Amino acid sequence: MSARYRSGSGTRTGATIVRLGRLAAVGFTVAAVLVASAASGQTTGAAETLFREGIGLAQDGKYQDAVEKLEASFALDPARGTLLALAMAEERSNRLSGALAHYQDLLALAAKAGDQPRIDKARTAIMALEARVPRLTLVPTPPLPSDAEVRLDGHTLPRAAINLPIPVDPGKHLVQARTPDGASFQQEVVTVEGEIRRVDIRLVRGKAEPEAATTPVALGIDQRDQVPRTDASLRTAGFVTAGIGLTAIAVGGVFWALAGNDYDEAKNACPNGACSPDTMNTVDNGESKERWANIGFVAGGIGVAAGVTMLILSSQQEPPAPDPTTARLVVGPKYVGLHGGF
Repeated sequence: MSARYRSGSGTRTGATIVRLGRLAAVGFTVAAVLVASAASGQTTGAAETLFREGIGLAQDGKYQDAVEKLEASFALDPARGTLLALAMAEERSNRLSGALAHYQDLLALAAKAGDQPRIDKARTAIMALEARVPRLTLVPTPPLPSDAEVRLDGHTLPRAAINLPIPVDPGKHLVQARTPDGASFQQEVVTVEGEIRRVDIRLVRGKAEPEAATTPVALGIDQRDQVPRTDASLRTAGFVTAGIGLTAIAVGGVFWALAGNDYDEAKNACPNGACSPDTMNTVDNGESKERWANIGFVAGGIGVAAGVTMLILSSQQEPPAPDPTTARLVVGPKYVGLHGGF
């Protein structure tokens, strides 16, 4: 009897332990959720605080300090509004390459979320910055060995960045290259807004002496560079074409007025319909001027219509949203990195 009792007690005790274990697991899960929720709330609160501090600094004109606050806020909570504020602060602190990259990131995020106001803002800013951001193209002469390291402003560049235009901020930059066997290169370059500059890398043995900066040269540009240039070219062509059309209309108006004078003169000289040979010549001259007037009106109208069409098309050209699978190399005063999605 006692054995059966002990056996039953053991069974009940085991079941109780199982139930307690399950309750403990549920309690642990609930506690973990609450802790995670609290941590998330704290993170969001910290991001909001940093965002407001960044906005306040920007309003005081302290854009460099604002950039640091907004970068920290965005790292905690990647909100589109924070990204917009960060790009604007970078632009005003002359960190143009970072501003361009963040506007491009904003365009991709806003397009995904259907945020039309920020899509419009990002596109406008991108078109303006594309023409302002300097670019450096590093060209090894001859090609670098596979073990060579290339650095820009102290940051090692990926091999894929060699021979491509790299967006940089206006100002001074240091280009370096070296190999394990002691060959090296070093050159300081000063860039200005809108400049595309080529730096020829030539490795030498021994200690590298800083070389003089190369002169700017025209380089091939990527599709993002072509958007504002194509837009500007089409707009210019539109103004020129419309101007020619207006000129043709004005010339047609002059001929029309001259034709009217000839007809009035002939009418006064032929009161009864009988005209002298000289008067008939005046009538012929009037008809010729009328034809030229009509030609001027028609050609001018076509020119104005074509010019207006070009202007409309130029205003509709917008930079495409960045491909979410595309990475962009960006070099700043304290960083070098890839922006984009994978």
